Amino acid sequence: DRLLQRNFIAEWGVVAAELGLPPGVKPTMVLPIGVVLKKGKTRIVIDGSAGRPSVNETQEPPGTVLPNMLMAMAAMTKRGFAWCSDYTDAFCHLVLAPSSVPLCCILWRGKVYAFRRLGFGFRNGPSAQQSVTISVVRSLSRTLCAAGLHAAQPPAMDHRYPPISAASPRSHFVNALLAFLDDVGGFCSSLASAWFSFAHYLVLCKDLSMVVSFKEGKTDEPRQLLHYLGFDADHDTMTVSLDADRVAATRAALTAVTGSDDMTVRDALSLVGTLVFCPMIIQIGRVHYRALIDAVTALGPRPRPGQRFPVTPAIRDGIAMWHRLFSLLNFRSAVTSVLRPTVPGEASTDASFTGWAWVGMGLFDHSAWPIDWTDRIGRAKSQGDSVDRIWICELELWAVVFLCRRLVPRCAHSRLIVRVDNKPVCQMFDKLSTRSAACLPLLTEICWLLASWDVVLDVRWIDTKSNLVPDTLSRRFSPDHDPALYASVVRDFMPAPSTGY
Repeated sequence: DRLLQRNFIAEWGVVAAELGLPPGVKPTMVLPIGVVLKKGKTRIVIDGSAGRPSVNETQEPPGTVLPNMLMAMAAMTKRGFAWCSDYTDAFCHLVLAPSSVPLCCILWRGKVYAFRRLGFGFRNGPSAQQSVTISVVRSLSRTLCAAGLHAAQPPAMDHRYPPISAASPRSHFVNALLAFLDDVGGFCSSLASAWFSFAHYLVLCKDLSMVVSFKEGKTDEPRQLLHYLGFDADHDTMTVSLDADRVAATRAALTAVTGSDDMTVRDALSLVGTLVFCPMIIQIGRVHYRALIDAVTALGPRPRPGQRFPVTPAIRDGIAMWHRLFSLLNFRSAVTSVLRPTVPGEASTDASFTGWAWVGMGLFDHSAWPIDWTDRIGRAKSQGDSVDRIWICELELWAVVFLCRRLVPRCAHSRLIVRVDNKPVCQMFDKLSTRSAACLPLLTEICWLLASWDVVLDVRWIDTKSNLVPDTLSRRFSPDHDPALYASVVRDFMPAPSTGY
């Protein structure tokens, strides 16, 4: 009824006449529908993947890049202000092309209805909506600059953001305008700049006929404590937190599957969807739901939502760990600090097939791999060989483990920049996740070290030539190493010989 009242859909005969189609013509596709119930709101979802070929199979949308809370944290000025807004029926702002309308029909109580606007359930929907919201943000940025307010460079139309930083508290600056599908967040350095940008945003949305939702929690005027994307960003204490309600809801979702011998794909994806927000604050938790994702992935590319699979010991351990993490919070908010000093200088690591090395904070260490690893490193299995092989990514991760064991306790409550010349390892740290059974325990140990000392590890790639010192030290135990180069590196790049730590 609501979709009909807003003219987002209409009976097929009416829409066919609008399209100039001959009387009695049938729609190309009639798609199944589902429903999502969320906070008392009923949302109709179209199954765009139904049929062969399906509508979704024919679509190849560009990548959708969404901002995250790390970007919001980078835009927070001490005692600054921020505002947020949410569109009503965001996807339904997008009018379908006439050729698409016959593909977007549904059957309800014996009648066929056609969508005039984009519904939920099509593969290209998120990318299209993100592009629309970014267009609004880019227009707002130009409007503010023309009005004389300093505004950060807006995101590009490929959804990517330039580097974000926060202006000083004594300035009037829009640090960032973040677009997340139908949500917009403005992070500013002062109350005046926040209200100025918020007022211009509302006027712009009115001019563009973008309907803004003013329900509680949807659109908030400038304030120092802003609830944004499921987090509480406090510009006074400069912390970002999970509120108590989210903690309680997540614990309830974990309890619902605790003790079960099996679970459905739907339940697993729902639980992962609930947990995926938490590691922004509780980073260590990210390595403890990998088993859920692997279990669903093992079922194939498109498992049925109702398909059941056994709860493995790894899944059970992950759920138990999340329970313990939340128990430690005592129902209070999980908080992470925005303002972290960065350790001066950068550390770096390297691993070869014969040894490992790290350099940082005026210290260095290096050593050879255990002798019993010699026949397992970097060699393919021969027929009938049951010995597990050790590949370079695992070795590179071991080098980071050795560095963290030594340096992380020295830089509590700080950010440590580490350079690694292996891109897959850098990607593991970007996601704090890996499919490698050998690498996951190493990543888990690093996460626990970081959590214990409240350290953020900023892992960045470096080319091998620029990584001269650890690269040379890691090859110290190779038969073809250059003794003269090794001696030169130790003499010229190190203030003192290795202490053997």
